[in-house]
Amino acid sequence: QDLHISYARIGDQGLAMLSSAVHACPLLASLHLAGNNISSEGAWSLAAVMPDLKALTELDISNNVQLGQEGVSWLASAFLEAPSLAHIDLGGTDVGLIGAMRLSAALPRLTALTSLSLPLNELDDTALEQLAQALPLAPRLAHLDLSDNAISDEGCFALAAILPACPRLARLRLTRNRFTPDGARRLWAS
Repeated sequence: QDLHISYARIGDQGLAMLSSAVHACPLLASLHLAGNNISSEGAWSLAAVMPDLKALTELDISNNVQLGQEGVSWLASAFLEAPSLAHIDLGGTDVGLIGAMRLSAALPRLTALTSLSLPLNELDDTALEQLAQALPLAPRLAHLDLSDNAISDEGCFALAAILPACPRLARLRLTRNRFTPDGARRLWAS
């Protein structure tokens, strides 16, 4: 049920071969592909088999910076075909504004999602505002990791405005961002 192939440098070609085999594993629950030099091409291969992975609850494709906005967009669209996903780790994948927009569009339909990790993506206030608008629509989201990004006070203010509408959000990580004590106070007050 679990497949861990992290930091094996399989690249896009390896992921394409893996994807062709994984679709025959309908009980696969956990897939870890961190640090494998996967780009948008590899993301497309994985996205194509996501509809076959109905039991998938955990996907870690972190530390694949070549994934970029296009790859994250492919995956975000495919997440709609994976209703069991509870944990998604896209840390260090260069999500960008386009990727954040696609994730925001997918969040309301990810009804099992409890944890979303997006550290190390240089997400700025504009990208955070996109995500923030969708957070209240993620009914079970309890853990959100936005550490090591480019979030300033403006992003904190946008996030603080929606936090009251996210009663299940129990853990919010924002370490090593660019906000000041004013932004932190606004978050704390919400």
